Amino acid sequence: MLSAALSTLSLSTQDGLIFCALNLQDSIIHMTNNLYKFSDMSCSDVVTFCFSPTRKYLAVTDSTKKLLLYNFSNNVCVKIADKEIPRCAACVTFTQDEQFVVLGEKSGNVYKLSIPDLTTEGDQPSLDLMLGHLSILSDIAVSYDGKLLATCDRDEKIRISRFQQPFVIEAFCLGHSCFISQLTFLPRSYLLVSAGGDGYLRLWQSETGTELSSIQLTLDGETKKVEAEENSLSVVNPIIIHRLFIAETDICVCSSSSHPAAFVARIHTDQGKLAHWGTPSRIQTPGNRPLLDSALCIVDSGGDHPRIIFIGLTSEDTPHLVFWSLSSPTHSPDSFDWKELQVVNPIPESLLKLPDPIPRLELLKSLAKREVDRSMIETYEENKRIRHQNVSDRRLRHQQKRQAKKHQKQSVSPGPCALGITSDIL
Repeated sequence: MLSAALSTLSLSTQDGLIFCALNLQDSIIHMTNNLYKFSDMSCSDVVTFCFSPTRKYLAVTDSTKKLLLYNFSNNVCVKIADKEIPRCAACVTFTQDEQFVVLGEKSGNVYKLSIPDLTTEGDQPSLDLMLGHLSILSDIAVSYDGKLLATCDRDEKIRISRFQQPFVIEAFCLGHSCFISQLTFLPRSYLLVSAGGDGYLRLWQSETGTELSSIQLTLDGETKKVEAEENSLSVVNPIIIHRLFIAETDICVCSSSSHPAAFVARIHTDQGKLAHWGTPSRIQTPGNRPLLDSALCIVDSGGDHPRIIFIGLTSEDTPHLVFWSLSSPTHSPDSFDWKELQVVNPIPESLLKLPDPIPRLELLKSLAKREVDRSMIETYEENKRIRHQNVSDRRLRHQQKRQAKKHQKQSVSPGPCALGITSDIL
């Protein structure tokens, strides 16, 4: 529902896609909004969409099971591809060199589409099947150099495959105790960050599948860091992470769909030391309600360094966008300041008509597994044991009765002597 690239934010509504160019001046966000209706884009209701790294391309999947690719140069959408996909899409992304768009279906299959082949004359390329999962696929990520493809699913599993040879599995990253909703590679690194329904952020060495460090997110301020060799236990009512972003090279920002909070934490990758998490910072979301969706933009503020802007879509009665500026003091790299920004020319409420149901939240609901009532299973097992015991007891009683009758018959039946018959007479 929300997607961002560089300083452009996009939002999907019931009527179309809204593209917002963001400009930060004196802690005030200036927005320039453009609405592209679905009828003009030749697509139906949006399921998921994504910008390419340089914002040159826009990939959209809609409710009619189509993948649409647009050239977004000069803020003008020009459709360059329209491909049918077998099943409903769950996620879509681009490679860093913008040579391929990679698509994941809910059924578990992953496809890629070559972008340069779309601009050449001749037959249009078809979707190339790369790999498949046996569970609901939730997210995909491609490493910075395009060599590794990471995919995750409902069954707490992350698969690391070669992008050019996806049938070759490099490693599995196993450690989550619940579904995985998001994963992303760190820039210029093979380190991988994942999050999901167990309330943990996990840091992996993707080439080997080794978990380097984990951190448990809580609302009480007692965030627990777990080293790679320790076993992390599931917690009651964990924080479900539904959006995960990497800013700069080592700042992880995420938002929750189950709790009214957003988090930011730094990843320490000092040379000679094991990569690990810093102490996270948390902000409570407006209305004490979880965010419907979130995005991250890097906006030029006119200074030496661009600013990290975190955008949240509130779940209040009248949804609206909230902007926070994230900054970290040089002397304290683990601490972050959240500063809510004023907005000039916000999106009118008349355009903020969100789809119902929201596709992203519906996907999260399908990932959550139904809790099994163990008491009913225990009762069934106990009744089964009692039935088997009753059958065994009944067989034993019948066997004892047959043996008793046999002994009684042998003792009552008269022998030859009892009848007065002797050998002489015979």
